[in-house]
Amino acid sequence: MKRELAQVRTRALEELLAVSNPVVLSGEDAQPHLERLRLRLEAEALNLVNKRSAFEWLWYLRRLRGQFNWNALRTTDPYCQALAEALCSMSTKPGPKLPAVGPSNTAFPVGNDDIRDLLRLSEIVGLLYETHGTARYAGKGSVPTPELKRAVKLYDSRHDDSQNVLAHAGLAADLDAEITETNIFSVFLLATGQSGTSVAPRWNGTTDAPPGFGFGSVDLSKIDILTNNQLPLDLRWSNPLPALLVLALVPLQPWFASVRGVSDVFKRYGYFYVSREILLDALGNSLELMRHSYGGFVPKEVLPVDAEAVVEDLHGIEVTAYPPTGGNILHELGEMFVVDLNAASRALLRCLDRPVFDGAAVNEWSDTFELHVQEIIDGSEWRPAAHLAALRGRHLRLGGTDLTDIDAIGDCGDVLLLVSCKSRPYNRAYDRGEYGEVRNVRTLAEGAVAFWQEFVEKVETNRVGDNYDFSMFERIVGVVVFPFAPFLLEGPCTAETTVGLRWVASSNELREWCASFA
Repeated sequence: MKRELAQVRTRALEELLAVSNPVVLSGEDAQPHLERLRLRLEAEALNLVNKRSAFEWLWYLRRLRGQFNWNALRTTDPYCQALAEALCSMSTKPGPKLPAVGPSNTAFPVGNDDIRDLLRLSEIVGLLYETHGTARYAGKGSVPTPELKRAVKLYDSRHDDSQNVLAHAGLAADLDAEITETNIFSVFLLATGQSGTSVAPRWNGTTDAPPGFGFGSVDLSKIDILTNNQLPLDLRWSNPLPALLVLALVPLQPWFASVRGVSDVFKRYGYFYVSREILLDALGNSLELMRHSYGGFVPKEVLPVDAEAVVEDLHGIEVTAYPPTGGNILHELGEMFVVDLNAASRALLRCLDRPVFDGAAVNEWSDTFELHVQEIIDGSEWRPAAHLAALRGRHLRLGGTDLTDIDAIGDCGDVLLLVSCKSRPYNRAYDRGEYGEVRNVRTLAEGAVAFWQEFVEKVETNRVGDNYDFSMFERIVGVVVFPFAPFLLEGPCTAETTVGLRWVASSNELREWCASFA
């Protein structure tokens, strides 16, 4: 089977490149060919997955979790699992019809043909994983060089170790939960109460690795961009986020405890069975609670009109294989639904992606990221004294001339920390490794570091200005903070500005560095 698929890949490459011998292309020139290869492999996968319904594939895949541990990267298995589930959710074959009253579980055959198809799917997923990785590599440089290889290795290490669940939104709020995109076995459910005096729901989720699913927490009230009335409503509450919150508000924990077998299925496989009647009734009750509770955290005008509309919105959530989104949330099987809470978790994170916009909204979003970075500093030993905190967001002046404004600030002992923030989201184009997007972010970082180094040097030389006095500090440290650790070539951006902190740092890297002084 490996030989067959290798031949498919070889033939596809030869057709796409119109050559029978290897050629060396620049990264930018190679990406269109890799894109066509990806589509060719996806077509192979779709021919296969149409042999079974999406839920049948999910049934097999959830019982085979861990099969994609092909290398030492922690991200590989969850990435490929999500890719496999995304591909299988595109099946057009209808699922089995289950009665409204019946077992809380079902089973499918495991014969030779089933095993062969699962192995073939695994091989296709592996080839797609390699293709995705190659495309991302091509997006990082023109021609592979030792310097580029070192830069990619550093990026992979930083990307693996310093994830921020809000990087896609270009934000950095601490949601008070151990949830990362390297651990996709996350489920969000609503707890019974609110978080302190917050008007927002508090969520329960899981970060348990295979073989089980469990509960943890994440507080959406900390994503203050959602309640920023300076931004248009459709930017803050894009569909299907309201429908996902309605689903999450369903009190599943007590129901799991009271209905035999449901909890076991969920804990093992991340989904559960429920009749259409019970699901619609639960969603309707949840929708009413959302309308009349939680201090209007979710504006009524963005909520679905009824339970059927919630189901329709959940059914309409886009599934993609690149980048992989995971599968469908709802599987309609006659009078029964299978609700995949793991898929709902992934969809919720995607709904928090920063939308495309311009104008004043860009400044509002950037200001929010700056406040999030300041909150990271304030929660550590680097919390600034009051007279320094007052400088955040203000332009420093020297000799009657504005230098620049301070996005975030901190101090610890005799060291002053000056932070420049760049709210550049980890968007789909960057996730796909598109050459232009990767280059633009790298160029932004290089320019930001050059500017900030010059600014810090000027302030170090002139410790007292028109509206600031830094004469009490022995040293001034500058840093440029992004929501994620971008790909960078070796140089000023990757150099340490101080021990343990690079000139360009992700919000999580800054958080860990600040915490190291506790």
